[in-house]
Amino acid sequence: MIGLSVVLWAFGTWWIPLLVLFSVWRYLVRRYSRDYEPRLWSVVFPLDMYTVASYTLGKAAGLGFMVSIARVWVWVGVTGWVVVFCLMLIALVRAVTRRHAL
Repeated sequence: MIGLSVVLWAFGTWWIPLLVLFSVWRYLVRRYSRDYEPRLWSVVFPLDMYTVASYTLGKAAGLGFMVSIARVWVWVGVTGWVVVFCLMLIALVRAVTRRHAL
């Protein structure tokens, strides 16, 4: 069972560069707006779940490198969460300010 879990973890690891590539394509190549949109949480969520999965599987299987990866990725996940949360707050303040200006 651990072998299948490691294979699925490796598959999840393969998606991270793709996530970065799609983000670069969207925001740098296609020049989409960097304003808040709720679907940004669907980018942050996999980063956090990858961290939890890496840590849990690493502990259960005795694979120290996975635990080490999780200790680094926790900061990536927290950074992504904070950035999206700040964008959400900015959008909320703008919406409230606009509403009161009318």
